[in-house]
Amino acid sequence: MPRMGSNKVVQGRTTLSFGAIARALLLASLSILAMNARGMPSPLPLANAASTNSMTTEVSNFRVRVSQQRSRAFTITGTNIAVGDLSPTRGYAAYRIEKLSKAGETTWVISDRDSKKWIANISARSLELNGTNLRIGLKPMPNQIEVESRGPSSSDVIATLDIETYLKGVLPAEMPASWPLEALKAQAVAARTFAIFRREQRLKSDDRDFDLESDVMDQMFRSPLSGDQPLLRNVDLAIEETKGEILEDQRQNAFATYFHADCGGQTEEAKDVWGSGEKLGTAKDAACPLNPRASWTLKMSSAEMSRRVAKSLGRAADASKLQIASLRTTDHTSSGRAREMLV
Repeated sequence: MPRMGSNKVVQGRTTLSFGAIARALLLASLSILAMNARGMPSPLPLANAASTNSMTTEVSNFRVRVSQQRSRAFTITGTNIAVGDLSPTRGYAAYRIEKLSKAGETTWVISDRDSKKWIANISARSLELNGTNLRIGLKPMPNQIEVESRGPSSSDVIATLDIETYLKGVLPAEMPASWPLEALKAQAVAARTFAIFRREQRLKSDDRDFDLESDVMDQMFRSPLSGDQPLLRNVDLAIEETKGEILEDQRQNAFATYFHADCGGQTEEAKDVWGSGEKLGTAKDAACPLNPRASWTLKMSSAEMSRRVAKSLGRAADASKLQIASLRTTDHTSSGRAREMLV
C-alpha cells in the first residue's frame, strides 16, 4: 500500500497531513473500503495527462498470488492432474497434499483424498501442479500453479500468466460482464495499466516472490471456469480489441490507474489519497451516494486513537503516555474532504 503523507510540527503542536491521519486512524478500515471500492468500478475518466498507447516492449509473464494456504494440508481437485513429476491422472481426481517441514527441508505428502491411500512424497521447496478445472478447496485455479512453502504452516499458490490471460480473470471480477462493451474496454486498459504499474512499484519496494495479489490489495482476480465462456464473450472481446494498450503519463511510465466502486458523490485527486499521482481534477457522480454501501462509520476508543497517532509519529513506545486533547480539520482538498488535521 503506498505511503500516505508525512508529519509536520508547527509551534509545538503536531499537524498531520490528511494522509498521515488517515494512516494512523483508519488503517483498520482500509481493507473494508478497498473491498467496497473494488466491487463495481465507476467509469474511469481518462485525463489529458495520460495517453493510450500500445506497449512497445513485450511484457513478460506476471506471477500472481492466487491463494494463500494457512494450514499444512489442503485439497486439490480437477481432471488430468499432474503433481510434480508424477504422471497425470486420467479423468477426475482429488488429492490431499500435506506439507512437512524439518531441518529446513520441505516434503509434500500426496494422498488420495477419498481412499486415504498414500501416493508419493516429494521433497522440494515448491510443488508444481497442472490440470483442468483445478480447485483448491472450492476456489477455482488456473490450469498451472506452483505451491511455494512460506514457513511450517503457510504456503503461497502462484500462477504465472501472460497479461492478456490475467485480464480474463480480472475484468469480470472488477466489472459486471454484462456491462456495455465500451465500458469493458475502458476497464481492460485501466486494469492492464494498473497491473504493470503495481509490478513496477513492487519491484522497487519489496522482495516478495510474486508480482501481483489477486485481491483488493491490487486487483481482484478469479480464474474463469470453462463453462463461463458464453457469459464472458464480451470480456474476451474487450481484451482482444484493446490488446497491448496501456495508459502512460507524460514521462512514458505506466499511469497509476486507480479505480473505485463508489466516490461518495465526487471523486478525489489520487495525490490527496495516496500521496502520489497526477493532478487531474475531480468529477461529480450523482449515482454513487445511492449505493447502499456508500455511507460508513468507524468508531475507535481514545486509547486506540492515541496508539495509532503515536505510531504515525514514530513514538509507538510512548502511546500509553499520549493523550489527545482535540482533533480539528485545518485544510480541505478540492473536493471538500479533510486534507489536514490538527492534533
